[in-house]
Amino acid sequence: MGKAVDQLIQLIKTNARLPEGEDHGSLISSLVEQARSRGLDAEFPRSVVKSALQTADPRSALARMVRLMSSVNDPNFYSLLEDKDGIRSLMVILGYSNFLSSLIMRSPDDYIWLMRKVGLSEHRTMADMRFDLMTGAQAQTDLEGVARVLRRNKYREVLRTGVRDLLGSASLEETVLDISSLAEISVDVAVEAAYRELKEKHGIPIHTTDNGMNRPCRFCVLGMGKLGGSELNYSSDIDLFYLYTSHEGMTTGRPAPSGGYRDALENHRFFVRMGEIVTGLLNDRTDEGIVFRVDLRLRPEGESGEIAYSLPSLETYYESWGRTIDRLALLKARAVAGEKRLGEEFLERISPSVRRQNFSALVLRMIYPPHCSLMQQNL
Repeated sequence: MGKAVDQLIQLIKTNARLPEGEDHGSLISSLVEQARSRGLDAEFPRSVVKSALQTADPRSALARMVRLMSSVNDPNFYSLLEDKDGIRSLMVILGYSNFLSSLIMRSPDDYIWLMRKVGLSEHRTMADMRFDLMTGAQAQTDLEGVARVLRRNKYREVLRTGVRDLLGSASLEETVLDISSLAEISVDVAVEAAYRELKEKHGIPIHTTDNGMNRPCRFCVLGMGKLGGSELNYSSDIDLFYLYTSHEGMTTGRPAPSGGYRDALENHRFFVRMGEIVTGLLNDRTDEGIVFRVDLRLRPEGESGEIAYSLPSLETYYESWGRTIDRLALLKARAVAGEKRLGEEFLERISPSVRRQNFSALVLRMIYPPHCSLMQQNL
């Protein structure tokens, strides 16, 4: 083993990509020992070193590889490294991205899933992403389990998106769309879980229609800003806006042991609580991190406003005293979760008061000073 180590150290010195004066012997010795203990080909360490030397940070790439090999025992993982292309792909990740490296170390199974099951060449459809996440969430018996599934799915999908991006398998448009789609389905699954939880405790929220019929209330989440425009990047938060059918009415309650029903809530309280649960499922930091940072400040009245608004109260607000900034916020609004048709109805009804031609050039200069002339051309 000493001769193999010496040869690799000489290769490093010849390449001159690692800092001189540092002791690379222990790192290379660990690499060779790990390869031997895993039963890998004798050429494996040399392929790893040669690939590492082609990255932006060869020493970090090698150190991360040694750390990864010391903690991963799954033969399926090492089967990905049986050829030079597999080694090269992994070393590029380890040598260029500390974040993606940490995701692989966090869950090597996600890397196996990516390389064996999903692959790098094909764009993953939103329907497939939604099916996998919804299946995992619906198998949970409480909100804590749903929160865990949401976070694990987030990191798995971000690993997939980031690796495809880094290795040149995805365009910028695909990358942005994947991140935006991940956010959208995460919100939708959180809404489904929150509704299921509250319905079990308080029954179904009911309102009376204009023709006197009792109907279940609907709930929708609007995506604002970059989420509304499907323009999220890796570090984006998500701007959300919660609305529901009607604040008039109550939930049906749940059956009481002695007969009848109990724990009924006013519709408004039900949907405010639902908004709080959705926000927490996505935004609260747990041992497994967060899903997305949630920003609710683009709702009416900003931070001082309600968490959720009924459709009638929103119509009154925007028609009577909605601020210019409130109307501007709706320019990119899009229904992203829950009963999307409700959100679309709201945007259709409110559109006369938020049409772009209502905004003066002065207002546009205040909001979009570098692009005002371009904005005006598009009005």
